[in-house]
Amino acid sequence: MIKKHYLTLLTLTFSLFFFSCSTLKTVDGNKKIDTALVGIWGGEETDQQIEGVTKKWKMTRKDDGTFSLEFLVQMGDRKRESIETGNWWVEKDVFYEYHSVSGKTTTYKYKVLDKNSIDFKVLDAHFKFNADSYTFIDKRLTEEKTAKEQGLTVETAIKVNSVTEEYQYLKKHYPNSQFLGQALINSDRDKYYDKLTFKTKEGETKSLYFDITSFFGKGF
Repeated sequence: MIKKHYLTLLTLTFSLFFFSCSTLKTVDGNKKIDTALVGIWGGEETDQQIEGVTKKWKMTRKDDGTFSLEFLVQMGDRKRESIETGNWWVEKDVFYEYHSVSGKTTTYKYKVLDKNSIDFKVLDAHFKFNADSYTFIDKRLTEEKTAKEQGLTVETAIKVNSVTEEYQYLKKHYPNSQFLGQALINSDRDKYYDKLTFKTKEGETKSLYFDITSFFGKGF
């Protein structure tokens, strides 16, 4: 009898430990997300999708099951930036990434290597790859600590009513900085952003995002 009670207690303890350590969370539509994947992540690959092309990205996965994916694609001296949004969820060890504009879902097998690294291997995609096996590792960005600061990501882009306001903001918050470049980014949500890249007086290279949707294309 004592042995039976002991085994019951052991089973209960194990079950409580397992569920308390679970990183799964249910979001809208009864889909589940793995909270270990939530945050701001970065990665890059070369030649895997297209030979001669380097692709870098910043992926922001939220705990409501939505994501924002910023791409920088470079081929030689040519660069192109884009933003994609959509929903994500998991089923066992499979990661699902639904893209709003294309209406397509890409699936990956994923493995959490540690709290700052996730290994992905594509299972099914709506586009072809140059490499036989498309794999990559997402690394958690240290910028996550300051992601809530205005303008550091597209998600926290600063709303302005003119280009002049962008430079006024830069001058006020980052005095004596050196302007390096400006890029226009069009997201798949019909939003437009200016990305200003500059070097601070301390020598650090930074980028700020400004939401220019309210006046873009209106003769500014």
